Amino acid sequence: MAIQRAGRAGRTQEGKVYRLYTEAMYETFLDSRIPDIQRCNMESTTLDLVSLGIDDIFNFPFLDMPDDFSLNESMIHLQELGALDE
Repeated sequence: MAIQRAGRAGRTQEGKVYRLYTEAMYETFLDSRIPDIQRCNMESTTLDLVSLGIDDIFNFPFLDMPDDFSLNESMIHLQELGALDE
């Protein structure tokens, strides 16, 4: 993202880029963002998949597979809420 923003600084005329972090901090940045499906709560996605008849969400071909812990926790929480049955 930082490199993309630098490209926009001089798009229509000469410009400067001011970054509010050190070069050492910049080196720690990831090359790309972590996909949302690996960062977010999986309960809504789990409920959607189960309602579509996909019972084995652990083997569903996600583009970016969330970790098993997130999927398991979403199943447990949905069962506790009564949204899923055994």
